[in-house]
Amino acid sequence: MTVRTWGIYSIETGLLRSCYTGPEATIQEQLREGEAAIEGEFDTALHRVNPKTLEVEDVVPDAPGPGHLWDGRRWIPEPAAAAAAARKAGALARIKALEEAQARPLREYALGVPGAKDRITAIDAEIAELRGELVEGQPTGRP
Repeated sequence: MTVRTWGIYSIETGLLRSCYTGPEATIQEQLREGEAAIEGEFDTALHRVNPKTLEVEDVVPDAPGPGHLWDGRRWIPEPAAAAAAARKAGALARIKALEEAQARPLREYALGVPGAKDRITAIDAEIAELRGELVEGQPTGRP
C-alpha cells in the first residue's frame, strides 16, 4: 500500500481546504461534494489550484496595510513601520501617564498652591508635543 499526500480543493474556486496523507484508495473518502484532490503537499494559505488549468499557483494575500513587506510566507511590518508603531505606542503611554499625573497639580491649583499652574502648563506642553508626534510623526511645539 502506497501512502501519498494530496491537497483537497474546491473545484469551483480552487481554494485548498486541507491536505490529506494516506493510501491512494482512501482519498475519495476525504472529499466533500464539489471538491477534488491534487497530489502534493501544499500550504492552504499560500497556494490554490487554478480551476481552468489545474495547476497549483502561489497566492499572495492582500497586504494588511501600507508599510508591510511580503517575506514569501506572510506580511511583516517594514522596519520603519515597526519603529513608527513602537514610537506611537510609547507616545500614547506617556500621554496616558501625564494625564493621570495632572490630577494633583489641578487640585493644588484650585487650592492656590504656588507653582501648581506652572506644573499644569508643563504637563500640557508635553502632551501637546506628543500629540504632534502622533499626527505628523515629527515633534512639534504647541501651536
